[in-house]
Amino acid sequence: GKQPKSNAEAVVDSSLFQALSCSIISMNAIFIGVETDIVTQSLWQGVDHPECVYSPCVLKGVDHPEWMVIVNWVFVTLFVAELVLRMCVKGARKYFCGPDLQWNIFDFVTVSLSFMDLLVSSGGFEMDMSYTRILRGFRAIRILRVIRALRFLRELRLMVCSIAQSLVSFSWGLSLLLVVIYLFAICFMHAVDRYLEDPDKTRVTMEHLMHYYGSVPITMYSLMMAISGGENWNDLVQPLGEIHVVYKALFVFYIFFVIICVLNVLT
Repeated sequence: GKQPKSNAEAVVDSSLFQALSCSIISMNAIFIGVETDIVTQSLWQGVDHPECVYSPCVLKGVDHPEWMVIVNWVFVTLFVAELVLRMCVKGARKYFCGPDLQWNIFDFVTVSLSFMDLLVSSGGFEMDMSYTRILRGFRAIRILRVIRALRFLRELRLMVCSIAQSLVSFSWGLSLLLVVIYLFAICFMHAVDRYLEDPDKTRVTMEHLMHYYGSVPITMYSLMMAISGGENWNDLVQPLGEIHVVYKALFVFYIFFVIICVLNVLT
């Protein structure tokens, strides 16, 4: 039979402890939003002109206020303390090999990255600039801590698990859609090539073709926007209509084929 839980393990698994952990995670998520907004506003205030967005004054970043650094350390300390407490109570073997293996690894990775990021940001130790930038690139992962709160909420946890289980089907569906878009992109690119070799080409049409069909990635992006509402597909088809009405008809066929056939199959 199952071994009875120790008092410490019962406390860690209690509803009160989980509610406290969930509350801290939620407050941290709100703080991350406030911190991000303040830092972004500070960066924009350092830009005098729109063309200076990539000037050194912006690229070097902005110093965080002292109170913000303190609050960050408080949250990270609480998360580290919770992680260590769970590992000590349950034991390292049960923590990393138990029934909550996925959640526990997720906790360990997010907390470790958050601690390292804060340590580097606070000048705790010197690192090569390239490694520092890579580590700070994981700063956005901090917001993933809010997912940890979902493990304590049954209904939301079921939704997250359902989404996770559908990722495989989503990947195959996305691959199918990309293949279809790629095939049509190649067809339209050949049309553009033929037009560029035409001595009667016009500059206005060339500019539109360059904007929407200047390369394979740009063409695929334009075709994606046409079926997702990102761009009026009537504007996208006009340059192709200047080449030949056949390509205009082919574009209309692409719209109907993807929306009626492909997307209906995927959904």
